[in-house]
Amino acid sequence: MTKFTPFAALILLLVAVSYFTGKDQSNIELHQAFITEPEFRLDISPWPVLVEEEITLLFTLSMSEKQKIESISARVEGVNMNMGVIPVIWSEADTSGQTIGSFMLGSCSEPVMRWQLILDVRLTSGKKIQRIAEFSSRS
Repeated sequence: MTKFTPFAALILLLVAVSYFTGKDQSNIELHQAFITEPEFRLDISPWPVLVEEEITLLFTLSMSEKQKIESISARVEGVNMNMGVIPVIWSEADTSGQTIGSFMLGSCSEPVMRWQLILDVRLTSGKKIQRIAEFSSRS
């Protein structure tokens, strides 16, 4: 009878963990310009978007906008399947006109899932910025 040693158990555990958590990330960029307009830029990371991973948004006001962010909110909704409403959680905006948001997408039975990001920003001048942008993820 073969004895199962602690070393063999550790090796088996490491192989299992690497198999279940290993994703090919060789073609993933750190960030991608998601929305670029004269008054602001919204970057998304990682790109392409992954499911069941934290996704980060970086909202930056252009330097020509001599204003500050009063409030910012965003949500993500499924386009080709109802996945509920996924809120984006934002950090406090800094003095340079930047703020960071994050969210996570659940996996789906669709091989390619289409999503829409609904962005609402209010500047200290009272100006409102509202945009809807689509992106996709693969399971």
